[in-house]
Amino acid sequence: LSKGIDITKEPVPVVYAEHYSNGGVLVNSNSETEIRGCYVLGETAYTGLHGATRLASSSGPECVLFARLAAKHFLLNSYDFPSLKVPLWQSGETVESKDQITVDYYWEVIRRTMNPLCGMSRNEERLIAAKELIESLHNSINSFYWNYRVSKDFLEVRNIADVASIIVESALARKESRGCHFREDFPKRNNRKYLGLMIAKKENKPYILKLREVN
Repeated sequence: LSKGIDITKEPVPVVYAEHYSNGGVLVNSNSETEIRGCYVLGETAYTGLHGATRLASSSGPECVLFARLAAKHFLLNSYDFPSLKVPLWQSGETVESKDQITVDYYWEVIRRTMNPLCGMSRNEERLIAAKELIESLHNSINSFYWNYRVSKDFLEVRNIADVASIIVESALARKESRGCHFREDFPKRNNRKYLGLMIAKKENKPYILKLREVN
């Protein structure tokens, strides 16, 4: 009633909303990445179980299954993993940033860019606009990165900006609609050209996008 709706007399309004975006770090059947001994689990991982879309509530069993597989694989192979020495962080001539508002602003720009321009329904015009905004944001973030000591919050927003860039580039490259990726300008599926996974590799900037075919 506080929202002006009496559910005993009228239907509850229902609208669509984006709840999940497929993708993640590519792993094998043991939840191991291309880096030996490096495992990725949960919604950060792309296991391949869901295809182009995902049924709700299936992520729980997926996490349990791949956690078990990863643990079993690690216990059987951990003796063979090389130990690595991580060098101490050198902050150089950077100074401490006292301004949390800058990081909060980066977050807000990403949210306000991705939701309307690269949300559930996409087209080339909106995706190009999103690409330009994210590229501009990247320049600002990189400038901040080299001048100030980084925090956990800043590293997270930097990584999110990278992910946003990959999502936009992948959506632009996939000129078709498939699963939860819908292009207004390409509303039909195109198996001849796009039956596969769009994989991004950070060998150099910009990210290299490749289509890996699936059977």
